Amino acid sequence: MSSDQFTSQSIRQRRKKMADYNEASKYYEEKLENFPTMSRYNHFMGAISSEQGKIEEADRYYRTTLSVAPNDPLVKNDFAVHLVKNYKKREDDAIKELRKALIMNNDTPIVHKNLAAVLGSKGDYRKALEHANQAKFLTPNDSMNHRNIAKLEAMLGDNHTALKHNLESIEIDESNYVKTNIPPNTTAYRKAAVQIISRGGNKEEAHALMDKARQYENKTFQLSTSQRTYEIINKLRSRQADEFRQVQEKKKMDEAKKLQSKAEWEKLLQDMTK
Repeated sequence: MSSDQFTSQSIRQRRKKMADYNEASKYYEEKLENFPTMSRYNHFMGAISSEQGKIEEADRYYRTTLSVAPNDPLVKNDFAVHLVKNYKKREDDAIKELRKALIMNNDTPIVHKNLAAVLGSKGDYRKALEHANQAKFLTPNDSMNHRNIAKLEAMLGDNHTALKHNLESIEIDESNYVKTNIPPNTTAYRKAAVQIISRGGNKEEAHALMDKARQYENKTFQLSTSQRTYEIINKLRSRQADEFRQVQEKKKMDEAKKLQSKAEWEKLLQDMTK
């Protein structure tokens, strides 16, 4: 597919989405005529207006929703997303809303995931990673969150763990593709391929991932079911899992040595003071 065709397809998809938003907007506007303070309808209209770029309308709907449903963490989550997407330099306000949402319910994975994204965009990678990992604990099969963790780990210099999470994202997306036939996001495929090459890994495996990404991006033809590609990707996953276990074991051994050394020094100091 040429770049022009790919762009045109993206435009067509966006137009369809906007048409769906217009239809939904009309439906909820009619509902609000009879129930103007219904939190659910105002919430949906806030989200729809935000996606349509109608920022002032979205603000108004969210203000109404927050006033009638102040303890709904999902409302605060969506309002925070609206602030980040449509305003410059309102990340701190979004962070406040997301933290309020977690006070109400700390087991809301989407709030942890979005808070991780906002903190990461501000450069607070370690705090972002804490929330991304909490989201993973709550929803382990969220491929987007695995991609987010991979990005944060890479920013913190742990490319091995970053590759592990990119591969986990790929595994989840491959499984979902079999069920839904919806091509997955190809970011993890491309990132993993680059990480393999940068570590001096197997070029054939990296090329297989890049080929898979290109196949998914060219959505006008039937995807190849190359057994060789499948074997390569699964072999790579297995090897990375083994390497990750080895790294984790080494970390535990190093930590044990540190604790042993600390205990020995403390004993030595005690002996010296006797």
